[in-house]
Amino acid sequence: MNANSSTNIVEIIENEAMVSHRVIAKNTDNLEVSVQNLINKHMAKLELFGKVHFQNEAITNSKNKINEEKTYYLNEPQATLLLTFMRNNEIIIEFKVRLVKEFYRMREEIKSKQQTPEKSHQTVQVQNQTLDIKLYTQQSREIFELVQLINSQNIKNLYFADNLYKKLNLQSPLELLKIDLSNYYLIPTELGNFINASAIETNKILELKGLQTKQNGIWILTEKGRDFAIEVQNGSFLQIKWNLKAISE
Repeated sequence: MNANSSTNIVEIIENEAMVSHRVIAKNTDNLEVSVQNLINKHMAKLELFGKVHFQNEAITNSKNKINEEKTYYLNEPQATLLLTFMRNNEIIIEFKVRLVKEFYRMREEIKSKQQTPEKSHQTVQVQNQTLDIKLYTQQSREIFELVQLINSQNIKNLYFADNLYKKLNLQSPLELLKIDLSNYYLIPTELGNFINASAIETNKILELKGLQTKQNGIWILTEKGRDFAIEVQNGSFLQIKWNLKAISE
């Protein structure tokens, strides 16, 4: 991976603006190894926004010895996300602002090289600025919303967000992060929230699917239903809790 243009903090690498983890460390007053560890820790989340690039570089240490070390390169949404994992202080806030401006400037540099002679430079510049602002706003919103969903462990919202990504032919965030919602078991009231049904309606649906049957006013699991539910002692009776496969299959 060869850089073909650079600024103080952002480089154009293979026609894409990127920032290295070393630059991030230097400008946020962090150790390079700390930033590298943070990237490794959150690699799955970062790669929701593209593959994290790296290259092995010869680095001269304080004793003038040359060691081969890995340098990570992050695109704009990846860098934005990484900075959300750092504790906010004046240094980091100032760097965020500078980084956004620098990414914007570098995208302009890339696009200026791709402009066709027929288009007015001023017209193209205005159009690109509008698109850049919309794109950055959208990417930032998506990053923060996804991180908030994951951190809150809101099962319902994670479920619908994951389905939306799949409908857009994007990689499932839950699969990428190895989050298995089938490990969560819900009472009928909670399960009904996923299909906009009441507890009574949900129980009826589960009955029609052959997963449970009613005996003496009490819901009993069928043999088929045991693949989708567990029974939990609740006072004097067993309460049935269902996983999402009960309504999705």
